Amino acid sequence: MRRYSKNWHKPAVSKDLAKYDNLEDDIDTNIQVLFQPRGAQIEALYALEDSRAEGAAKGLVQAATGVGKTYLAAFDSAKYSRVLFVAHREEILKQAAVSFKNVRHSDDYGFFYGKRKDTDKSVIFASVATLGRAEYLKQEYFPKDYFDYIVIDEFHHAVK
Repeated sequence: MRRYSKNWHKPAVSKDLAKYDNLEDDIDTNIQVLFQPRGAQIEALYALEDSRAEGAAKGLVQAATGVGKTYLAAFDSAKYSRVLFVAHREEILKQAAVSFKNVRHSDDYGFFYGKRKDTDKSVIFASVATLGRAEYLKQEYFPKDYFDYIVIDEFHHAVK
């Protein structure tokens, strides 16, 4: 471990961490941010920003279990007003909603699965099974360019 730590260098992005350190609030300066990007998430956020700066409109994030891909999506999507999060299980959708709420500090969330068909929320968590049905692929539910940011969790379950 000592030998590794001697050769380890901080990622280049660490110098710009100040923008993620604290939320500034003119009214109450004692606010602590509980959820902040960490480690590989920070590097991924900068890589995504760099890709966008180079003109990429889409991106793919692949990371090991435990890195915090859902939180990464919440951090990265924070500046977008209409977000769609798609997953194959209701449990994943509910957990993702908690993660997004922790990061975005908003209750403007909806679900699109089973009997729930929220369409007027800024962040919508939808199941692959429901969203993929022909009756819900019509423009009346979500026009073609309705969402600014789309996350497909566990993509290998999304298409069969």
